[in-house]
Amino acid sequence: MEREREKVWKREASLEMEISLRRIKKSLEAGNISLCIKEIMTLAVANRATDIHLEAHRMFMRVDTVMCLILDDIQDGVFISIIRGFYALTKGQQINQRKTNRGSFVHEILAVSKPGKNVLGKLQTYEIACRITVMPTATGIMAAYIRLRDPHHIPPLDKLGLLSEDLEMIQRIVIQRYRSTGVFLVTGPTNSGKSTLLLSILEEIYKKAEGKISVATIEDPVEIKMKNFAQFSINPGAGMTFGDAVRDVLTCDKDLLFVGEIRDPDTAQVVFRASSTGHLTVSTLHAKDTLHTFERLRELGILPSEMSGHLLGIVSQRLLRRLCPRCKESYDATEDIKKLNKMGYPGLEDLQLFRPKEGGCEYCKGRGIRGMVIILEILDTTEMEFRLALSKEGVSMSRLLEFSNEQKMRTLFDAAVKRIKKGEISVEDALATVHR
Repeated sequence: MEREREKVWKREASLEMEISLRRIKKSLEAGNISLCIKEIMTLAVANRATDIHLEAHRMFMRVDTVMCLILDDIQDGVFISIIRGFYALTKGQQINQRKTNRGSFVHEILAVSKPGKNVLGKLQTYEIACRITVMPTATGIMAAYIRLRDPHHIPPLDKLGLLSEDLEMIQRIVIQRYRSTGVFLVTGPTNSGKSTLLLSILEEIYKKAEGKISVATIEDPVEIKMKNFAQFSINPGAGMTFGDAVRDVLTCDKDLLFVGEIRDPDTAQVVFRASSTGHLTVSTLHAKDTLHTFERLRELGILPSEMSGHLLGIVSQRLLRRLCPRCKESYDATEDIKKLNKMGYPGLEDLQLFRPKEGGCEYCKGRGIRGMVIILEILDTTEMEFRLALSKEGVSMSRLLEFSNEQKMRTLFDAAVKRIKKGEISVEDALATVHR
């Protein structure tokens, strides 16, 4: 009986996708690009896609970090029309085929709200914030990349699914010190949730301060509207960089600054200068992990003495695919447990490990994966011994590693193993995503 039910779930998931694809193809055959775009967006939202890629006559959607092929062999003229149709929603100028074009728009979708107890779902309008980048390729055909976000919702910090010890450490390092000055950094690759974590932290600080602080965010561009903050978008094309925007905002009597990303030496310098002038500043940076953040800052021209004087803490972050809680399956994990043992994680022999179920179920739409799990590596840089060592000895990886061991810092892979033990992620995904 259970097996028959699984077959039905798989058929339903496939049927839903097939119906959506038929609608998209039908609208293309009719030459109705506007309807085609609506159907594409509806499909993306239904599958919780975070990105849409249009490249090489194909369309992909990123769902739970995985690129899924949606359409293949799209005809030349139709492919360009879809890209132009999406870009037209920005209400900007026409696409310049010789350079990168950027824009943003908000797309409205009618959908049935989630039903509650004794309450039926209602037909509601949902807004999706979209950021589009259109670029020329070597073949002469344009490519487009569209990022999708909920423009009105940042989950509260305690709803992000952080491990309890991570939540406590973030509270101690930055939230409880909101009246102090310093720089707090979150590092990680693109699409790892860095900005979401920082905006959740800012909301928590604002709540703790009972709204009696002034907060500014500087972003490229503003994607999520925060009603309690003054938000500014940079404009590199008009000569307004992150560094320029921070300098301007520093004259506006703000207590707390969020700088979307430290990309260059100028931005790095002005972020640390903001700390020295009495501001708590939070930002993101691309770095392999917490310890390599010091090397990256040095490359950007920040002196060890500046790091030791202003850094409050560093978080390195990754998102891993969450196993579907309804259909994940246990398996003979002998070989995987041996791998973990060799990596320094003993005592797992009696543990039941899980992996995605092939074909999935209705709940995960046949993927075996449902949502994401956040893992963090957190380094507290405020201990006096560490600050003195950093100031005197500079950025020595061996000394940094020694200090992190003294602090008993949990690494990204340590955090991943905790999630494996909870049955939330697979060993395969942890090994593929987190470098040791």
